[in-house]
Amino acid sequence: GLGIYESNRIGRFRYTIPVVPLAHYRLSLYFREPWFGKENGGNGGPGSRIFDVACNGVLLLQNFDILAEGDSKPIVKTFDHLQASADGKVEINFLPVVNYPLINAIELIPED
Repeated sequence: GLGIYESNRIGRFRYTIPVVPLAHYRLSLYFREPWFGKENGGNGGPGSRIFDVACNGVLLLQNFDILAEGDSKPIVKTFDHLQASADGKVEINFLPVVNYPLINAIELIPED
């Protein structure tokens, strides 16, 4: 099976993860396009789903297009040294540009 890529969330959404205040984390985001592209029946291709991802107000991915980067293969984007807010939160926002954002899995690992 597709493992973590078997399910996804699509829409305009955010995750607020409670963490140790001001600690540093490594964030990994897991993506696979389930709808557009030739692997999925050929409806639409690159440019069909474009979105931004921000973490604690900082843009991590701008105009991100899963198909343009990896066809229909899974993509993992990893970001190091993300600092939690003073009140102990890592907030990840998924913002639509073309159609709705998508995520399959989120992994947040302490660095300290």
